[in-house]
Amino acid sequence: MNYFESEQAAERYSRGRPYYHPLTIRKIREFLGPDYKFHKILDVACGTGLSTKALLELGGEIWAMDSSPEMLKRAYPSDKIHYLEGIAESIPIENQSMDLITVGSGIHWFNIEKFLSESHRILKNHGFLILYENYFLSEMNENPLFKNWISNRYKTRFPSPPRNTRYDYSNDNLNPQGFRFIEQLEYKNSIPFNLADLVLYLTTQSNIIGSIERGDIDLKDAEIWLEKELLPYFKNIQKPETFYFGNWIKFLKKIPENPKYEL
Repeated sequence: MNYFESEQAAERYSRGRPYYHPLTIRKIREFLGPDYKFHKILDVACGTGLSTKALLELGGEIWAMDSSPEMLKRAYPSDKIHYLEGIAESIPIENQSMDLITVGSGIHWFNIEKFLSESHRILKNHGFLILYENYFLSEMNENPLFKNWISNRYKTRFPSPPRNTRYDYSNDNLNPQGFRFIEQLEYKNSIPFNLADLVLYLTTQSNIIGSIERGDIDLKDAEIWLEKELLPYFKNIQKPETFYFGNWIKFLKKIPENPKYEL
């Protein structure tokens, strides 16, 4: 099931997802060094183009792909970005044409081994595949009770759908697929949400989208439930409170197909 395919889900996503991506790109640039250049970049599972917009800081030509036409209709417009419709397991890009492939908060929905095969096909020798995730930590500044609400109320009412979060990124597993694991960075960032912002953000999560798509609840009732439940956590519903997100960035590098290249 594609939880972000419907017009309603894409519309909320375009309004409700925080723009954390420039921080991720800065971390990537710091890790690789200022002299590292990418001429052609592919952003897979680009959604509404927030991740792609941030990639403009790296320069070069950018392609961005998503499987949802509704997401792509709302994608960030730029004459420097070429948007494509497609799936991660069958990418309509020619062989050895990209210097960098990125995936932001999407790898857990893929058939990862098929995606790695496609990435290996598309990347130039020594090209990078960079996977990153920004996830809601359920932490509210100076209010530890909020984490209990997420666990005991929110996730009980709206369980997380299954996803592929246990993939083996060791080199024992990656090397036969043509990749080397280089490094993983981990850090936290903060996002301000007022009550309406937080309600909107939570309705962009697959937990609630899945319940709506299955017919367990409609959007309005989900919003009413969230507003009632979250109200006690805000002293002033118009004033933003600080919430924390966790992040990881995985750096994978293509092992050259030609043995004359050194690893």
